[in-house]
Amino acid sequence: MNMRHLKGSALVTLLVAAAPLAAQGVNVQLAGVVSDTNGQPVALATVSIRNSETGFTRVVQTAENGRYLAVNLPVGPYAVTVTKSGFQTASNIQVNLNLGDAAPLNVKLAAEAAATVEVVATAAAVDSERATQAAIINPDALQNLPSFNRSFTSLATTAPQVVVDNQRGNLAIAGQRGVNTAVQIDGGDVDEPFFGGVTGAAEGSTPFTISIEAIREYQVVTDGASAEYGRMGGGFVNAITKSGTNDFGGSVFYYTRPQSMIANEPYVLQADGSYKQSVIADYSQSQFGFSVGGPIIKDKLFYFVVYDGQRKTNPWTQVWGQDVSPGASANEAVLASMGGNYDTKNDSDVYFGRLDWIINEAQTLQFRMNASKYSGTVGASKTASVTNTASDDVNTMQGIVQWNWTLSSNLLNEATFNFVKDELPRVAASTIPQIQVGSGSATVGYYGAYPFERQFQTKRYELKDTLTYVGDSSTLKGGVDYNRTDVSETFASFYRGGYRFNSLATFDLGNWASYQQFFGLNGLSALQAGTLDTSEKELSAFIQFDQRVNEFLKYGLGLRWDSQQ
Repeated sequence: MNMRHLKGSALVTLLVAAAPLAAQGVNVQLAGVVSDTNGQPVALATVSIRNSETGFTRVVQTAENGRYLAVNLPVGPYAVTVTKSGFQTASNIQVNLNLGDAAPLNVKLAAEAAATVEVVATAAAVDSERATQAAIINPDALQNLPSFNRSFTSLATTAPQVVVDNQRGNLAIAGQRGVNTAVQIDGGDVDEPFFGGVTGAAEGSTPFTISIEAIREYQVVTDGASAEYGRMGGGFVNAITKSGTNDFGGSVFYYTRPQSMIANEPYVLQADGSYKQSVIADYSQSQFGFSVGGPIIKDKLFYFVVYDGQRKTNPWTQVWGQDVSPGASANEAVLASMGGNYDTKNDSDVYFGRLDWIINEAQTLQFRMNASKYSGTVGASKTASVTNTASDDVNTMQGIVQWNWTLSSNLLNEATFNFVKDELPRVAASTIPQIQVGSGSATVGYYGAYPFERQFQTKRYELKDTLTYVGDSSTLKGGVDYNRTDVSETFASFYRGGYRFNSLATFDLGNWASYQQFFGLNGLSALQAGTLDTSEKELSAFIQFDQRVNEFLKYGLGLRWDSQQ
């Protein structure tokens, strides 16, 4: 049975079939059965699970039925060792745990007195533990597949039911609008609260706000998420970032698109019956940066940093939609002087840093900071003068602290604090009222102030805690999530005014068809009246119980409560 989230102000009971405990978090699980060569379960065998990259180790024991379960494991390669008195040791079993994986690792131990070593370890080819409909974008795909603008989310469209919506360029999952897709990185909410999509990616102008070089892997869940995950009408994207390891390493990259690879404009029919082709000149795009990571203290403290930049210039061949003669009238002379080709920019700088501290076998801490600065231009078009554009800047910052604590062999706690800041200032290139000449297919062009200026800022504070109890054949998981978003927005379209002329002839005569301007009321200016300051609080709590009946049957029951203030 597939689970669909129901949001409201009351508890809702949700039945989930075989929903994995940790498959959709920032960590993963490893489970399986230890048995002898006759297939009989081996109880109280010690299973040691050691991360080959960082030395992080988790030790668990098998239950009476031979089953073991280790949860809240960081993703990555592991070496598994199984020991039991009276049996040969199964050592250095290599297994790689990816986000979303829950396939069991079963181990058979031969008797110690056996003449030959018969240690058999098998990982199931089919992941019977997972009921979610999800696609995993693994490290190999992120490293080797081409990605549009080096944005990590562009590879999400390789998953079924995932497309890019045509409104703001957000990911739309399972037929839902892109604004209904939830995105989290390292367990922290990074949804843009107003525009949808990832914070800072408003309207699809920014190439990326976190480098693909910093993303280790991610999961695209289209259906079947457990009760732990909510606040989305469609699916969600769950990404985790890279950490440093015991090995020093990194990368240096440079990508460019030369002018010779840019196609010219198509041939256009002219008034005299001839065809003319415009040549696109001065286009340039390059992306460059580096990553580096390694140990500060081996097996204890690790770092990973990334810088990713873009420099992009778009040339615009601006022409009035009708021949303009400087000598026809004083007005046409003004229009002619406003014309001419110009360049726009799309420049971006992204910084990423992460520290991982293995305090001891029971506790780990992660500190991560990501910042981006984008500088672009909005409003450019073939019929828009450079005065009718605006600077479009986007500045973001996210900081996360995660604390994982193994309280006992059966009890684990995960706490996360997440802070996200987003600033989107937009300033028009001109301060005179916008002039629009013509409309629709008869548009001559525009000059004057771009009418949709804004000052937009959001701050998100998120605190959540999850407690997990692991039994012999069951898990019980519960948690709370507090999410507060402060929004400050100033949006006063056409506050500088705007004239519309039906044609070039009426523009020559100065006969405007309409004029619009927004004013403030009750002593407020237009900008003051167009300013909104508000705060939203979202509270949620969940509990999820999973019980394995036998090797063929598992059931789950979840409760989730959501409140929006």
